[in-house]
Amino acid sequence: MESLQACQAWQVLAEKREAIAAQSLNALFAADPQRFEHYSVEAAGMLLDFSKQPVDSILMADLVALAEARELPRHRDAMFAGQRVNETEGRAALHTALRAAVQVTLPEVKDARARMATLAKEIRSGAYTSITGEPIKDVINIGIGGSDLGPRLAVDALAPLADGPRIHFVANIDGVEMSRTLAQCDPRSTLVLVASKSFGTSETLANAHEAMAWLRRDLADDAAIARQVIGITADPAHVRSLGLDPASALPLWDWVGGRYSLWSAVGFSVMLAIGPEAFEELLAGASAMDTHFCEAPLARNMPVIQGLLAVLHGSLLGRRSQVVVPYTERLRYLPAYLQQLVMESNGKSVDRAGQAVTVPTAAAIWGQTGTPGQHAFFQALHQGTEVMPVDFIGVAAPVAGERGEPLELAANLFAQSQALMQGNRADSDRPALHCPGNRPSNTLLLHRLDPTTLGALIALYEHRTFVEAVIWGVNPFDQYGVELGKRLARDLRPLLSGGDPSTELDASTAGLVRQFLAWRHG
Repeated sequence: MESLQACQAWQVLAEKREAIAAQSLNALFAADPQRFEHYSVEAAGMLLDFSKQPVDSILMADLVALAEARELPRHRDAMFAGQRVNETEGRAALHTALRAAVQVTLPEVKDARARMATLAKEIRSGAYTSITGEPIKDVINIGIGGSDLGPRLAVDALAPLADGPRIHFVANIDGVEMSRTLAQCDPRSTLVLVASKSFGTSETLANAHEAMAWLRRDLADDAAIARQVIGITADPAHVRSLGLDPASALPLWDWVGGRYSLWSAVGFSVMLAIGPEAFEELLAGASAMDTHFCEAPLARNMPVIQGLLAVLHGSLLGRRSQVVVPYTERLRYLPAYLQQLVMESNGKSVDRAGQAVTVPTAAAIWGQTGTPGQHAFFQALHQGTEVMPVDFIGVAAPVAGERGEPLELAANLFAQSQALMQGNRADSDRPALHCPGNRPSNTLLLHRLDPTTLGALIALYEHRTFVEAVIWGVNPFDQYGVELGKRLARDLRPLLSGGDPSTELDASTAGLVRQFLAWRHG
């Protein structure tokens, strides 16, 4: 495929860059009293309002033409059909099959899910006990990246539904997270999940060894490890490195990318928290979004619209920072989850043909829950020199466990997008009060925050990420940049034990190592 800059549909947009950047949102609303109806779409229990974006019917047609020129439908269908869309690794990307996508039915997925459900029911009921015969009260999920962020988000978001053991997450190897977690747990009633696709991730294995040493110290029985530690991996043979039986491991497959693995056995901690039935609802919500992505016309397709708008801002208009603000504390981990999903998937500078990408790819994704964010970075959103598009996310029906002032929360949600669009004209004597307005945003309104809608929300952003990748021509399913730093860390580790790094490292790194060792042992 030709580069994006060489694509005629992109050139049409590029010629309109200045006009798009200068487009008045207030003028668009004045010209079209039904703008909300024309520029909003509903799917899978969610409403996307993109009327506060600088689009009209002509620009939307241009964006859809770009998606068609980049053959988005063909790439989408290839992914769902199980073709090798991860070209660099020669793999399919079939995370959609884990949630009963209609095009693919894999018996191994059904078997694994049935096994997960059986084990989850035994643990939740108390039939599965620790080595001491006590029921499992706490579960420690050890993983990092996709083996941590997805389950962490889901367990926290659905906490009001949790009626199983307490779930804890450990990802960082600095020791703080592990120490805090172990202080809350009793080894006689704790189960440890070690989630790693390769079972070779150094951070995960280091934390697993620490948790297992904790079990051994208190239980003085190696049989406790086999009973109270479960591996989750695509390479069961490697669980032997922890002294575990491969037959007890829960399976992954090489066609499931880490950041797309919530729907697999990586989500076992979620199933333990809310039960197999509610976990099936999570999968069903994601599947409903899959169906919408496959069947809805491009101009009325929620992930396609989101992806095209992200490309419009990040690549055409140079808006290299995109903000996500959920107006519920239940979604506090969503910005961090999306950072990995979008930036690890699409932070690429080489396209699928091995050529340099000629436009900026993944913008920085960041954010915080509202209303705390309003008293932090919203000042820059309203009056800063850079335009930063925002995704506002709200929930209409009461969130379980909700207290305080939910209507006040909703008022703030709607007011912020309104203020960003309309701005505020100050008089000449007080220019510091001036808010320029004309700042674009999406508002994603969820009917309720339940497993089904959460599944659809996560799948929506997965597919948005895929749409961006297709437009840019990059592979969103590999992450070789992550591997480089990990390899260098392995090389550096022996030097931090006292070896002289000066002949092997650049001057800066060598100097840092020397100072670190001097201060550590001084």
